Amino acid sequence: MTRRAPMVFAETVLLWSDFRFNPQFDGSTSLRGGSVWREAHGSKFADVMIPRLRLSYQFSRELSLRWITELRARREFDASEALVSKTQTLTPDVLVSYYVRPGTVVYVGYGSFLDGSETADLRPARSSVFTNVSYLLQM
Repeated sequence: MTRRAPMVFAETVLLWSDFRFNPQFDGSTSLRGGSVWREAHGSKFADVMIPRLRLSYQFSRELSLRWITELRARREFDASEALVSKTQTLTPDVLVSYYVRPGTVVYVGYGSFLDGSETADLRPARSSVFTNVSYLLQM
């Protein structure tokens, strides 16, 4: 006997805007949302809302800073559309780039993942710091 996966249908929405505050400072915002319904009886299965902010600042030709933060809010429902679970995650990321010369770049970054059921309850689940050196070998 084979089991058939439940049929679903979905809607998504995306809004975004880019900003240039001055020649050195720019940013962008976006809001992505979506819902998924069960096709059998039209009840909502889940919905998600994801606002995102990106800010960049160019201190000099060589040195720049980028900050990206995203909040993901997800809710799941049972067949009677009663709320079953609610999760939120926040991911703030920071990246510093230093261009030594063309083809040689040093990156230093920090990323974090906060998890919880409400925005006020978010707790760090994991964090990381990384470095990367990119070097163009010229022959």
